[in-house]
Amino acid sequence: FSTKHPQPGAKRDFTMMDDEEYITADIPDEFKGLRACLRCSLIKTFEQFNDKGCENCEFIDLEGNKGRIEECTTSYFEGAIALVEPQGSWVAKWQRIAQYQPGLYAIEMIGELPDDVIEHCENMGLPYKASRAAQKLK
Repeated sequence: FSTKHPQPGAKRDFTMMDDEEYITADIPDEFKGLRACLRCSLIKTFEQFNDKGCENCEFIDLEGNKGRIEECTTSYFEGAIALVEPQGSWVAKWQRIAQYQPGLYAIEMIGELPDDVIEHCENMGLPYKASRAAQKLK
């Protein structure tokens, strides 16, 4: 694991940069081959995860690691939320994604993070969004 992650409970500032652009996660540029991060539910294409990793979960080291992308993302998800202003959104609070970067997020996912990632999240006090299907299996 890398050590790149926000401190637990830290507020993140997603205000405008240079008064022109929001800091956002990559938005999928096509609908084919979409995947959702099993920790934060961010939706991107496989190629986008491979090129830049997950902007919310840099410590998982998805960038350039195809095997890790297969383990830590899923193509089985339902619904999507386009998140523009995380702190002001009641939907973001309800879905527990208000602390993440603006982007496209899955509402429900099927899949489970590898045990080492779950353990790391728990040790660091980082939240993760377990899929409902994984919760039912336990």
